[in-house]
Amino acid sequence: EELMKVNAFELIHPDDRKAAQKVFTELLTKGSISHKEMRVMRRDGSWFWAEFSASVLKESTTSPAYIMDSMRDITERKQSEEQVMILKHSIDVHYDGAFWMDAGSRIVYVNDASCRNTSYSREELIGRHISFINPQITEEVLKLIWEKLRKNGSFTTESVQKRKNGSEFPVEIVSTYLRFEGK
Repeated sequence: EELMKVNAFELIHPDDRKAAQKVFTELLTKGSISHKEMRVMRRDGSWFWAEFSASVLKESTTSPAYIMDSMRDITERKQSEEQVMILKHSIDVHYDGAFWMDAGSRIVYVNDASCRNTSYSREELIGRHISFINPQITEEVLKLIWEKLRKNGSFTTESVQKRKNGSEFPVEIVSTYLRFEGK
């Protein structure tokens, strides 16, 4: 009964209310919504991230009833996603080039500085073998580097990288080996 006296939108975080109005309109238009996320107020006044689904049940022609199919607390997941985004952003804006490679020596990620330094876009670099930008790398050298990385965890050397226009520039390469979820 006490809950009935509260406007439902007051339980939604002020920053999420505009999106909540769109979700509510979608619910009325489509008859159901699923996997919507927004911050909701707890009884103690604190906020948590919730993912929910809902349906409209027509009880009469004048006023629909709303059924909350499910709602779950996703605060921990949202906090983890935010940490990943902060980490990614800190790598992207770092002034040194950063290249992530897989075990096949193919580039799986580059930061903004890598793109600026080589004049290639991310799309042009991702999926390429590291020899695409490092003309001194051979399969024999890579084999030795990977052995050192697996044994010592890191490896530092000097080399050159090649820009898109073919010119080369000197680089210090600091490599760190990491294993994550079998990769």
